[in-house]
Amino acid sequence: MRPLYTFPLPQVLIDALTNSGFTIFEDLFDENEKIHEHAEEILKQYSYSVSDIKALVALPSITTAALLLRSEELNESIPTFSEALDGILGGGVRLDSLLHVCGPPGSGKTLLSYELIFGSLQLCIAVQVPECLGGLEAQAVFIDTDFGFTVSRLREIAEGAYNYCIKVAEHHNLIDSISKFSADTMLEKVHYLPARNHYQLLAAVQILKQFVAENSKVIVTNHLTTKISKFSKYLAPSLGESLSHRIPQTLLLGRYNNVFSAVVTKSPNLPETVAHFSM
Repeated sequence: MRPLYTFPLPQVLIDALTNSGFTIFEDLFDENEKIHEHAEEILKQYSYSVSDIKALVALPSITTAALLLRSEELNESIPTFSEALDGILGGGVRLDSLLHVCGPPGSGKTLLSYELIFGSLQLCIAVQVPECLGGLEAQAVFIDTDFGFTVSRLREIAEGAYNYCIKVAEHHNLIDSISKFSADTMLEKVHYLPARNHYQLLAAVQILKQFVAENSKVIVTNHLTTKISKFSKYLAPSLGESLSHRIPQTLLLGRYNNVFSAVVTKSPNLPETVAHFSM
């Protein structure tokens, strides 16, 4: 028997379940149908389900290091349209992983994310490059928590990407293969979810289940804040160290005299390298 307070669940949910008499994991799966339905109703109020709770105690699948290596070699990447950025990211932003992008205001977080898949502008467009041109031909979801989404800027990036793809297609005689590809179709495949508070953010995460399948990429953008200790002060990612520890890769952005810089400050397999790029 495992107490519910030992699960990584929101405290408000644990309190709601406890106040209704559910104190251990097994209580949620009572044979009494009414009790079971009551537990489901409480979980649903906080955008959870019984299957979500089951997943927390499910045994992990077993594989081998050789299969993992083969999977990494076959895994595709989302290009950033910057040779320097792609270089320090190992060929682009790899699918099936998390990337933490942080930096001060004006450092390019939002512009970069618009192009990847979940998070900010250029990447929302880059992920849609047709397969015949070496792209993923996928879609993007943008969850906006600081109102940094700019439709006019997104359209400019889409038009620039379209013109670039047209040149590549003409060079390889593939114009007919991208006849349905345009700036307008790219905008239609960028799904926008505003989140003005933590309740809407939790709801947005649940809505992602409608879009997310295998080979997805999640990008979290973050600001920098001044962290003050007893003897010094320095810039550090906002939202605390817990977030930074949970995400395996961190890309730190900066800007000086209209020159953008990026450095991979945390990664299980990439070296700490600096790149200069332009937006």
